[in-house]
Amino acid sequence: MELMKRLVPGGVFAGAVMVLLALLSILPISTQAQNAGNKAVYNSNSTPTCCTYSSASIDASVFSGDICQQIYTAVHTLQAASAAGGVVDARGISSNMTCGSNETPWLKSGVYLNQPSTILLPAGTITISLTWILPYSTRLIGEQTATGELATTIVASGVSASPMIQFGDSHCPSPACTGISVESLTLNGSGNDVIGIQNQNSQFQSYVDHVLLYQILGTGLQVSGSASNSGPYSNITFDTGTAAGAGYTTCVQINGVSGTRGLHGITCKSEINNATNAILLDASSNSIGDVRILGFDNGIVVGSQATAKSNVLFNIYGDTTGEAGQVINVIKISTNATDLSIMGVANAGGVGTNTIADQLTSSTLADSRVAMYALGEPGLGGSGYSRFTTSPNATTWAVGNSAPNGGVGCTANNYGSLYSSTPSNGSGLLWVCENSSSGPTWAAVPLL
Repeated sequence: MELMKRLVPGGVFAGAVMVLLALLSILPISTQAQNAGNKAVYNSNSTPTCCTYSSASIDASVFSGDICQQIYTAVHTLQAASAAGGVVDARGISSNMTCGSNETPWLKSGVYLNQPSTILLPAGTITISLTWILPYSTRLIGEQTATGELATTIVASGVSASPMIQFGDSHCPSPACTGISVESLTLNGSGNDVIGIQNQNSQFQSYVDHVLLYQILGTGLQVSGSASNSGPYSNITFDTGTAAGAGYTTCVQINGVSGTRGLHGITCKSEINNATNAILLDASSNSIGDVRILGFDNGIVVGSQATAKSNVLFNIYGDTTGEAGQVINVIKISTNATDLSIMGVANAGGVGTNTIADQLTSSTLADSRVAMYALGEPGLGGSGYSRFTTSPNATTWAVGNSAPNGGVGCTANNYGSLYSSTPSNGSGLLWVCENSSSGPTWAAVPLL
């Protein structure tokens, strides 16, 4: 510009600038309009046209219809652009939050979109009357407040929406879907007999995290079928709230599916009178930990309906207070359970509250806490079970570096317990807790 001032006289310079600006205003500049719903990005071709749209992220709020129709159109747009999937951002939607009776974000006019995507739901309440069947590799994520509270709620308007959310169906690739998850939202069953989340069809990288299952009088979370290697199912709260109903409500049911990645971090709360079972574990090779039970007759029931082998339970706390004539069991071991390990179980109840009720060995422990309870398999001939526990009120095998002192640690509740004395001089003996003429005492087992 300074050079132009030197070469062009002052008055002429001003006129030249005006002419240049006029020419620029009428010359065509190559531009490209942003497609509806798509985010604009720079086009890095050798002859750039400034901007183009990205199919990796689509804004669902620009489409018409209710929230399900808007998301459906966005998913359909995504399907046409990229089979690999992308992000559907529905967080800008704030109205028309009730879905039609025959539609979901993946179903409209009978056409199901089997398209992977990550769907970001808006804050607010979304009302549904039809099960949301999530396709393979679909992430459904709600919003949270700045303080971490759940801000997205999906409400079932009728019992026809059961389950409310389903992981995959017959559209899953063989042998099952993968990569389906639900995060950071509330499912409100409105006091209906519904299932909150059901996974029968999805395996690896399929999980539930930070979900509130509220006023569901059926089953909060059900895992079965072809859902092996799914999970973990974590940071879940089940709460019946003030919904009125019978005692059939269940917090979680794991049935017939072995080798999930566990149920970790869950609170099961029921205000329904005589709600029977919080968690039903009728499968093998699963872990359940960091659990709190309130208001159920039985906290975790193992093997009541099907074989349950090689399961691990840890950090289980029951703080249901029994009423007159009511029996509370934090953990109940039924007849189909074997090879069960329990570490860290406690109860805060009073009379009639048991920490562990073992039907296999006909043992009931009312201890306020039990550090370890390990149950093995039946003995020779199918009689008896191998067992180890730290409770002083059940038959077990203890170890010390000196002979037991009289009847200390030996009671009528644990006749048959063994004690190994392992002194430093190597002259160890084996002792058994038995009933003598003077009462319970440790008796040395004669060496051969």
